[in-house]
Amino acid sequence: MKQKKLKSYVIQTVAGLILSVSVMFWQNVFARENAADVIRGVCDGFTVTALLYVAMGMLLWISTTGFFDIFGFAFRKGVHHILPVIIHEDPGGFYEYKVEKEEKRQVKPQRSTLLVGSFFLAVSIVLTLVWYGVAGE
Repeated sequence: MKQKKLKSYVIQTVAGLILSVSVMFWQNVFARENAADVIRGVCDGFTVTALLYVAMGMLLWISTTGFFDIFGFAFRKGVHHILPVIIHEDPGGFYEYKVEKEEKRQVKPQRSTLLVGSFFLAVSIVLTLVWYGVAGE
C-alpha cells in the first residue's frame, strides 16, 4: 500500500514539474538575460502549478464529504422531468439519494494532490522571496 501512495506522489510531482516547465517555456523564461526576470518566470511556473493542484486537491477532498450530492440529485431530478426516457425511475427524495450515495462512496480522501500542490506553493513562495532579494539590488 505504501508503494502505491509513493507512486501517486511521484507521478503527480513529475506531472507538476512538466506543467511548471511548460509555463516557463510559454513565457520564454530561459531566453531572458536579467536574473530577476528568470527567477520571476520560474516562480510563475511553480505558482500556476501550485494553484491548480491546491484547487483540485480541495475539490477532491470536499467531494468525498458528500458536499456536492445536492447538485447530482438536482441534475438527475431535472433530467427525469425533462427527458423521462433517459432516467426511467424517479430518484425519490434527497434523503434516499444521499443514503444511496453514502453507501457507494466509502472512499478515503486522497491528500496527495493537496500535498503536492502545497509543496509547489512552498517552492513558489521561496522563489518569490529570492526574487525580492535579487530585484531589490
